[in-house]
Amino acid sequence: MKRIGIVGTGARAITFADSLIKSKHVRNRAELAAICDINPKRLAAFQSLYAPAAATFTDYDAFLKQAKLDAVIVTTPCNTHAELTIRAFAAGKHVLCEKAMALTPADLKSMLDAEKRSGKRLQLGLCLRYTDFMRELIPILRRGEIGDVVMVSAVETLEGGNHFNRWHRHKAISGGIMLQKGTHTLDLINWIADGHPKTVCAIGGRDVYKARSECADRRCSTCHEAATCLEFLDICGEDSDRRLYKDCEDCDGYIWDRCVFDPAVDICDNVMAQVEYDNGRRAQYSISLFYVKTGIEREFSILGTGGRINVSRRREEIIIHRRRSKDVISYNLEGHGEGFELEMLDFIDMIETGKTPVADSQAGYWSAIAGIAAEQSMAERRIIDIGEITR
Repeated sequence: MKRIGIVGTGARAITFADSLIKSKHVRNRAELAAICDINPKRLAAFQSLYAPAAATFTDYDAFLKQAKLDAVIVTTPCNTHAELTIRAFAAGKHVLCEKAMALTPADLKSMLDAEKRSGKRLQLGLCLRYTDFMRELIPILRRGEIGDVVMVSAVETLEGGNHFNRWHRHKAISGGIMLQKGTHTLDLINWIADGHPKTVCAIGGRDVYKARSECADRRCSTCHEAATCLEFLDICGEDSDRRLYKDCEDCDGYIWDRCVFDPAVDICDNVMAQVEYDNGRRAQYSISLFYVKTGIEREFSILGTGGRINVSRRREEIIIHRRRSKDVISYNLEGHGEGFELEMLDFIDMIETGKTPVADSQAGYWSAIAGIAAEQSMAERRIIDIGEITR
């Protein structure tokens, strides 16, 4: 039975805790032995709600030394990933680090170097690699069912206003929307293209959650516009939200329901990016955080020398059109799992055998590099050569 600890007790930690405790396939092989957070109130609330048998620590070094862990899951804000991962490797632990891997090329390299020195392995929280549609799609592409891939197009639409309420709103913490959120789809595009990004060009803006000077320092729970604002976030609506956030504010000052129109926000709510790969393939990716019709949607159109594949994550379908043929092949994936259990089982396999996980450190590195380059391209309004930021 492998002993796993989680550092950080936010929303993503809940997903991992649920998998470790509720999945019979996971809990037969691993246990959630300890949790760590610098906020003692949130730590106690998380333990009560999701991990009653886990030991608690507010000191990360004590967590690493005393909990007798085989591995650590890092679910803290992105700007802390490098330091916490490197310290876990130094303590002899395997690591599953949430995306994005890190905010700078230097930190990414430091994490790869630490992994190599430690003899342990790093898995990234790129959970979409374990979903039904990717487990079907990649073999289809590798079998050459549409010939050689030439172009990839991805469109992602979601109701993402909560990125403007939370710590994600600041690039210094999240790296920007193309790194913190976009890294998921950028990773899938990298995998589909089967190459490494060579150049990246991106444009974007904050066009819906626009800054309003009168909204500086506002929060939903005390706002006089709360009754009419479409972006109102009720952090006391659920008992768990109140206990994890509102009741814990006096410990660290973290406020979860800040106004989405606050001028202090410095991330985009829509981006369009183009990527050229080292194998000559090309991709374009659009993300919108202000539109959703019937749920989060990721759509892919993949053009090859022998046909086209259309993929809809929400509709759970893959459709293959052969070139110069009326033949159409459809895969209906309805009823398949989200992939969280497979993600955790891959992590346990990695701990037990040292095998390379599906979402390994190289996948995390290149998805983060693509996101960093996209953010830099927007800021400097130019095409970014990946060699500039990786040398």
